[in-house]
Amino acid sequence: MELIHGEIEPNIGIGKCRLGAKKEVILRLFSSEFKLWERGDGFCTYTFDNVKLWFDVNGELQQIGVTKGFLDGFHDIHVGDTLSDVKKTFGNYEDDGEVWSYVNK
Repeated sequence: MELIHGEIEPNIGIGKCRLGAKKEVILRLFSSEFKLWERGDGFCTYTFDNVKLWFDVNGELQQIGVTKGFLDGFHDIHVGDTLSDVKKTFGNYEDDGEVWSYVNK
């Protein structure tokens, strides 16, 4: 299954996929095959057609990633846009070598 539409809400989620929600609740939203990667302590990722979900050791959703085929965006930024497009929309960013940070508009 692909995630085609869903409002991106920073630090909240995408559509019905809400950060902090339990794995059992989130997985009911998806009906297709997936690839599962699990670490011994319970941390795991589920990869669907164009969605990747990261769950912590307590089974709570921590991160959502979308790729080609996701049509909605955040402000004017969509999958496939460039860093130049991001800079035009959000301005300068801070880069600590690990995370790029922008002030939410």
